[in-house]
Amino acid sequence: MERYIHLTIKMSLASVIAIVLAMALNLEFAITAGILAVLSIQLTRRDSVLSAVQRFASTLLGLAISVLLFILLGFNIWVFAFFTMLFIFVSFAINLAIGIVPTLVLVSHVLQVGVFEWSILFNSLLLMAIAIIVALFLNTIYPLNSRRALIKLINDIDTMIIRDLEVLSERIHGKISNEDAFAQHEKYRTQLKQHKKEAELIDKDILFDNDHRLIHYLNVRSIQMNQIDRMLHLISYTKAPLEHALKLAEYVMNLSRDVGHADKATSQRESLKLLLEHYRQTALPQSREEFEYRAILYQVTLELDTFLKEKIEFHQQYPNFKMKKL
Repeated sequence: MERYIHLTIKMSLASVIAIVLAMALNLEFAITAGILAVLSIQLTRRDSVLSAVQRFASTLLGLAISVLLFILLGFNIWVFAFFTMLFIFVSFAINLAIGIVPTLVLVSHVLQVGVFEWSILFNSLLLMAIAIIVALFLNTIYPLNSRRALIKLINDIDTMIIRDLEVLSERIHGKISNEDAFAQHEKYRTQLKQHKKEAELIDKDILFDNDHRLIHYLNVRSIQMNQIDRMLHLISYTKAPLEHALKLAEYVMNLSRDVGHADKATSQRESLKLLLEHYRQTALPQSREEFEYRAILYQVTLELDTFLKEKIEFHQQYPNFKMKKL
């Protein structure tokens, strides 16, 4: 909701500033500059830059085609209708659909004049240029604290992973039921998806010095949440915990305390190998039920290993990863 409030403020400011500038330059159809400025403000800075380039290219193309048709076939509504169909088709074909509406508005100005004049073409281009420049300027200087907001979201997501691992540990230990475990897990999973969508929007506001490592970090956590989901489903087939399960539950609880930005997955993976070695040295299962139980625990252990490898590979790609605040 806060993002849309900021978007409303930027659109309102862009409209007023663009109209005032157009009027100061004595441009015809000055109000159009305000409308085009509103259309040029996008939800994120990156989208605004991309749309600005596409809209200006669309304007140049549309004005060129329309003037050619008007000169050859006449300045009338039927030629404008034919141009509209042709231009819409071409715009979709060359991925400039975002510029269809503003370009049609500017071409309608040319039609209203009724004759070819360089001044009206220059006027139309200036209207679009003013709208784009004002929109880009506002998007650039408008204070959003994007990186700080993104870091906060990622810290919240780390907390969700910690809580979810605690749920997994308690379920392995038999302290909570399957129903309670899945209810809490789904709550964290839903929250993570919502945070991820917001984080992806915020990442698009960071135009400079952005190698997307924070988004990559978030994607790692999203994958790990899915791995926790698989482990909970595996454990849901078990009943009373065995001694092996209690040791695994203790390991998962200790793992939850090491969740954070630093690379503690490497040391945790070594601890997991020691746990697996301990399991190998214990006596073989004495019953079918125990055999099935230990097979499930082994699958959970393999999932934990994959869980840790995701974080280790992230730190291999970003060895100097730090959550710096601006």
